[in-house]
Amino acid sequence: MNSIAPALTSALLDFVWQGLAVASLLWIALGLMRRCSADARYLVSCAALAVLALLPVLTMVLLHFNPPLRTASSAAQVPIRIALISPNTSIDWQSWMLLLWLAGVLMFSMRLGWGYLQVAALRRRGIAADTALRATVSGLARRMGISHSVQILTASLPDGPSVIGWIRPVILIPAATIAGLTPEQLEMVLAHELAHIRRFDYLVNLGQMLVETLLFYHPAVWWVSGRIRHERELCCDDMAVRECGNPISYARALTALEKLRTETSLVSIGAASQPLLYRIQRLMGVRTQDTPSRWTGILAICATLACFAWNVNWARGQAPVPPPQLPAPAAPVADKAPASKKKIQAPAPKPHEENPWISQIIVYKPEPPKADPLPPELSNALKAAEYAAGWEFGYRFNTHGETGTYNADLAHSIDIDKDLKWLQQEAASASSADARDKIFAKLRTLVDELNKMSERLRTARHEEGETRDPSPRVN
Repeated sequence: MNSIAPALTSALLDFVWQGLAVASLLWIALGLMRRCSADARYLVSCAALAVLALLPVLTMVLLHFNPPLRTASSAAQVPIRIALISPNTSIDWQSWMLLLWLAGVLMFSMRLGWGYLQVAALRRRGIAADTALRATVSGLARRMGISHSVQILTASLPDGPSVIGWIRPVILIPAATIAGLTPEQLEMVLAHELAHIRRFDYLVNLGQMLVETLLFYHPAVWWVSGRIRHERELCCDDMAVRECGNPISYARALTALEKLRTETSLVSIGAASQPLLYRIQRLMGVRTQDTPSRWTGILAICATLACFAWNVNWARGQAPVPPPQLPAPAAPVADKAPASKKKIQAPAPKPHEENPWISQIIVYKPEPPKADPLPPELSNALKAAEYAAGWEFGYRFNTHGETGTYNADLAHSIDIDKDLKWLQQEAASASSADARDKIFAKLRTLVDELNKMSERLRTARHEEGETRDPSPRVN
């Protein structure tokens, strides 16, 4: 959880410029599509809202699994703390920002829940419409290709006909609307509501409200969602006119509905919403400009560029800073060479092989190897015994660890090794052949003892199933 919270906070902050960028692109797209159908503009607006909903999620995932590099200087500043009353009082502004976002989500969730309670109350208090109205709705539903049943209720509170529900849709229509419209106009209004059901607009509206609740702080989300609702009503107007074929009567029906308006429900959708004048002018064929405000788009683009520039500068500030260049340490003074090593100058090159760098080379006469005081056969036997014992002890330690037997054998081998080294030193300093022969006899005894220990360990290893022996030592 501790690793997700910083990624979520950064994603919400990055969404400020990301949302402005998406809104700017949608503003440009709608301006270019002003002569296209309402369905095309509706799809583009829905795609923009889907991008707005996915951007924070993708950003949070990327930041969570690929956190930015933190330098020594930035590590001391993250989380950033702002001094308040005194130097000893500070707050973690990222934590507070996340808490404020959670509080806003909770507040808008309560608003959404309150709207659903109102709609549920309207549905419970609704009265079934008369048979003639139900027959009209059933006939329109069949003609518009709606297979499932649609219920129609008479309610008193909504300002006009509204649709609620997705799986079991219900059309709420006030009694004043039934009384105030002609049968032809009422049929057109009902066709508009059935168009919402046919297009699954109620489900899309639920998604809009969810995005508005989670990303409530960004004006771009509300603007894009408003454009979706505007284009949605135009799409349903087109479907109603295509079904009934009389745009003038439908325009008069919308005018009558506007006169009957009282209030608008939060989660319901209906014909008596969105700017009425433009809808009537559009139905009557009056050429109007339905493009977003030019100044709104210009401000959004400028804000996007400003936020993007700030984000780039911030990212540069988080980039790893190369460590300061420390002065190179002084070259160590060479120790005085041992007396056995004599410095000699390299031979002078011939005139035609003159090399300006040859004077920098110092040639050291190699020190002759020390003579082995032991006879060759004894020296080879000693080296082979030490090699075999080291192999067996290494296997024993890696497979069994430090057991009691292992520790006892290891201590005994250490004692043998000390005696071997001491006897070799004595053999090198012995002055007579008899003394050296006695030392060689003691060395052969220790080598035999070391070989017996190695053979015992080798036998135990073979009994355990490990029969691979070390390759013979090359002297």
